[in-house]
Formats: sequence, structure tokens, C-alpha cells
Amino acid sequence: MSWKFPSSWNALKLPQRRAELEAILQELSDADIQRREWLGGEGKALGDSGIDLVVHFLFDDTDLGENAAATIGEVLFDLREAEAVASLAAVLDSMITRLGDTTSKEYVTDSEWPKVMERAKIASNILARGDSGT
Repeated sequence: MSWKFPSSWNALKLPQRRAELEAILQELSDADIQRREWLGGEGKALGDSGIDLVVHFLFDDTDLGENAAATIGEVLFDLREAEAVASLAAVLDSMITRLGDTTSKEYVTDSEWPKVMERAKIASNILARGDSGT
């Protein structure tokens, strides 16, 4: 598969990871995507999305969940982006500690989920500004 990225991403070591992060932030901030792509049957994730993918990407596959600032120059452009991602990761980490390994449905119906969606939207907007070089 050939990836095409904005020219501003040439400064990043891992532009594909940034593309994945942006897709995840979009999913986390959009209830329609969550209903359509995450939830089915007994609250199991459908396809290649859902809370399991989010957790693995942020906390296992990258350092974004544990130390977003460490990914500056790799996935993120600056501290502003790192702080936005870290803020989202903090809420998710708290939920993971409390809810554990359960279905996407349990996460999206939890009382803390609106905070996840809000922080994902903020992070998405901040990353979009970085994409445009502003």
C-alpha cells in the first residue's frame, strides 16, 4: 500500500503512525462512527476498530499513551500536540483501570465516555492545525 501524506509530514520519522492516530482520534470523537463501526450484536467491535484497537495503538504499539512527548518528531510535531494526546490518554487510562478488558459497548456507554470524545476532538483539531503548518 502506498501512503500519501501532506508535505509537512516529511519532518516526521513515522508519518504512517500519525495517519493512524488521526483516524483513531476521528473515531473517538464521532458517536456515529462508534455506533456504525464499533458496536454490533453484543457490543463487540466490528472490523478493525473499537476500544481494543485504540488501547493497543495508544498504549502498546506506540508511546503516545504513556509518554506522548517522547513521540515529538516521530508522530507529533510539538508539545501542544503531545499535551492534547496526553490529556486524552489520561482519561482513557483511568477508564481502563476501572473497566478493564471489556467490550467497546461498556466503554462508550460509561459516564466518562463524553470526556474521551471531547478530548479526542480537541486533540484532532490541534493535530489538524499542525498538518496545515500553523
